[in-house]
Amino acid sequence: MNPIPILVVCAHPEILKTMLRLINSNPDWKAVGATNYEEAWNSQTYRVVLLGSGLPDKESETIRDFFSKRSPRVPVIQHYGGGSGLLFGEIYQALA
Repeated sequence: MNPIPILVVCAHPEILKTMLRLINSNPDWKAVGATNYEEAWNSQTYRVVLLGSGLPDKESETIRDFFSKRSPRVPVIQHYGGGSGLLFGEIYQALA
């Protein structure tokens, strides 16, 4: 089975790096990262999109709008922090 593709968009490179490391520690998931909405646009299909800290409201809104039109079944989740347990819980809930 192929890992579940997850997009993480976070303006803070160090936080993004940590989120990717945590998510990719699960062999069933494969996360890729972007630091802004320009980097988020590609042809890959995702099952979950996580919005991390530091994104301006306009960018978050643009990303939500893009995915709601392109892939309406893909949940876009705002992740505010809180540790790996909360992060994993958000992903599991989005995939349910």
